[in-house]
Amino acid sequence: MNSEWFILRLCDHIQVTTHLDYIVSDLKKIFGQKVDFYIPIHTEFAHGKNIHLAIFEGYVFVKVETAEVKKNLKSIIYRSSVIDCILEKAPRVPYTLTQEEIDQFKNTGKSTTDGCYPEIGAKVQTIDGVLKGMDAVVIGVDKEKKAVQIRVTRRCREVDAWEKLFNIKIID
Repeated sequence: MNSEWFILRLCDHIQVTTHLDYIVSDLKKIFGQKVDFYIPIHTEFAHGKNIHLAIFEGYVFVKVETAEVKKNLKSIIYRSSVIDCILEKAPRVPYTLTQEEIDQFKNTGKSTTDGCYPEIGAKVQTIDGVLKGMDAVVIGVDKEKKAVQIRVTRRCREVDAWEKLFNIKIID
């Protein structure tokens, strides 16, 4: 059997950016210490610490190399406290990715954030800093500085601020 990468959906209460160590520990516990997996995040250093930006929030990729593991995948992930299910394109037909496709995702995560800018008018939320957790609207973009200008409205008062791209997340 050629190795395949499976897409696993995380439980709703698990967020990649805040539960990263827990996810890694759980994957190693259920698949073994030598498991090959990819958690799609982009990491930048800011405010004296690493800031993680989820590329595909709620998903991890796990490489399955043996027919036995593939056959028992559902029972294996049943033991997980972070994985909800295997992403399937039809009942009992899981989505799989090739090594080349995973490499493309990995290269995207390592590249600059060009092309990942929210549109003006998009609703966002800050991840860290003074405005942490506040909802805002994007009012400007500076691709050179990899930053967006946001407007936070609190109690009939508007505050404009610049935030680094990795310090915001798009919300509905």
